[in-house]
Amino acid sequence: MARSNSSGPMTAVNAPPRTDTASAIAIFAAVFCGALLIAFGLRLPDFVHHDTAEVVMWGHSGWAAGFWKHPPLLPWISRLWFEVIPLGAAGLSILTALNMTACAWAVWRIAAMAGVVEDRAPGLLAILLLASVPYATAMAVKLNHNTALISLWPLTTLAFLRALDRPTALRGLLFGLAAAAAMLTKYYSGLLLFACLVASFARPVRAPAFYRACAPYVAVAVFALAMTPHALWMIDHRASSLTYAFSASANGIVDGKHGPTMALSFALQTPLILAPLALAALLFWHFGQISPVRRATHRFERELIILALVPYVLTVVLTALFNLRGAIAWAMPLFVCLPAVLAARIGPPSNRAIRSTIKISMILVVGLAIGGQVAMRMAMVRGADGISEPRRNIAEAVTSVWRASFGTALPLVAGDQRLASAAIIFSADHPQAWPSFNPVHAPWIEQAAASASGFVALCRSADTACIANAERFAGGSATRCKLRRRVEYLGAVGPWFEAIAVMVPPALSQRPIACPAE
Repeated sequence: MARSNSSGPMTAVNAPPRTDTASAIAIFAAVFCGALLIAFGLRLPDFVHHDTAEVVMWGHSGWAAGFWKHPPLLPWISRLWFEVIPLGAAGLSILTALNMTACAWAVWRIAAMAGVVEDRAPGLLAILLLASVPYATAMAVKLNHNTALISLWPLTTLAFLRALDRPTALRGLLFGLAAAAAMLTKYYSGLLLFACLVASFARPVRAPAFYRACAPYVAVAVFALAMTPHALWMIDHRASSLTYAFSASANGIVDGKHGPTMALSFALQTPLILAPLALAALLFWHFGQISPVRRATHRFERELIILALVPYVLTVVLTALFNLRGAIAWAMPLFVCLPAVLAARIGPPSNRAIRSTIKISMILVVGLAIGGQVAMRMAMVRGADGISEPRRNIAEAVTSVWRASFGTALPLVAGDQRLASAAIIFSADHPQAWPSFNPVHAPWIEQAAASASGFVALCRSADTACIANAERFAGGSATRCKLRRRVEYLGAVGPWFEAIAVMVPPALSQRPIACPAE
C-alpha cells in the first residue's frame, strides 16, 4: 500500500495507528534494560568519569543559574535526581540509561510521523537501527553535557516537526521549552536551533502557513522567557561560560595552523562512526522486507536531513575559522534522528527480520557489557588515565579519619578537581567540593565558612601547587597525610596511586588527627 508524500498535515487516512500501550511499555522497558546493562558494563563500580563527577558537584552545590563551564540544566537534573535516588555510581548508571531511553523514544515518535499506516514497524525499526549508532549506545555511557544532547536534540526535533506540522500555540510552547532545555544544556544547541530556522523554509508550500500561525512566535517567547535567568547570570558573570566554550577548546595541540586540520579530522571521523548504522540499514534494505514494497520517503525527510547536515557543516566551518578543538564528542547528537529517515526509506520489515534483529541486539548488548568489563579491567591494570585512580578508596579513607577525629560528617573536600568531585559521590557524607580553591570554579564556597567548618584537601602527591594552596588556606593548622591506594577489581589490581590529604580541623577543635595507614 503506497502512502502519500504530501507535506500537508496528517489526516485520518494517513495518520499512524495508535500503538498499543502495553506493547509500547514493553518495548521501552526492554530498551531501558539494555541501556542499563550497557551503562553498568562499560564502567567500573569504583570509577565515575570526571565530567560526570563535575556535573554532580555543580548540582550538589545548589541551584545556580549558570556555571563557569556550562549552562545549568544538567546539574539541576542531577540535583533533582539525587533528591530521590541515593547518590552513587549506580544512580548515575540509571540516569544514563534513562537518557538513552529518552533518545530512543523521541526517535521512535519521529519515525511514526513518517505516515506509514500498516503498523508500528517504522518506529520499532528506527529503534533497532538506533541501537547500531555508537553515539547513542557505547559512547553515551559517560554522562555529561554532550551525551545529554542525544536525548534533548531528538526531543527538540520532535517538538519542532510537530509544530511545523500543526502550528498551534501548545505545540509552539512545547517547541520553545524543548529548545530552551537544549540550549540550557550546552550552547552547541544553538546550531540545531539555527538548523530549525533553515528547515522551516524547506518546503515553500508549508512555510507561509507556519509563519502566519502563532506557533513560531509562542516558541520564541517561551524560549526567551526560559533563557532569561541564565542570560542575566551571564551578564553578571561576564559570559564566563561562553568564554570557556571558545578558549578551552583551543588548548593543547590546536593553534592557528591546526584549526583547519582539526576541522578536516572532525569532518572525516564523524561519518565513519556511523558505519555500523549503514551496515544495519543495508541488511534490512536487502533482507528485511516481506514484499517488494515501494520505498517511500519520510514526510519530513527534507527537514530531518537539514537538521542533521546544517549543524555538522557549521561545526566543521566554525572549527576551522575559530580554531576550535573539533572534539568527536560534539558529533554525538548530530545524526541520532537518522534512523527515523532510514526506517521510512527501508519500508516495513518482516516480523521474522524484526525477531531475528531483536535476538541479535540482545546478544550484542550482553556481549558489549561483558566485553566492556574485560576492557575496563585491562585498562585498570595498565594504569589508564582516571580508571586506575582509587578515588572511592581515597574518599572513604578521609571520611573515616574525619569522623573518627571529630565525630561529625565531613563537610568539605577541596583541592584536585577530579579527587574532590569524586569524593562527593563516594564519601558516605557527600560533602561539598572546593575544586582548585578557585572562587570562579566554586562560587558556592566562602573561605571564612570553610575555615570554620574545616575541610580536607586532596592533592596528587606531585602537585606541589595544590598542596601549597591547601596549607596556605589552612592557616598553619593542617595535618598532612599520605594515602597510597590502588584499585582492585575482578581479581586484578591497578598500579599504586599516591595522594596527599591535607586535613584542616574545624576552627574550635583541639583534637589530634591520626592519619590512616598507607
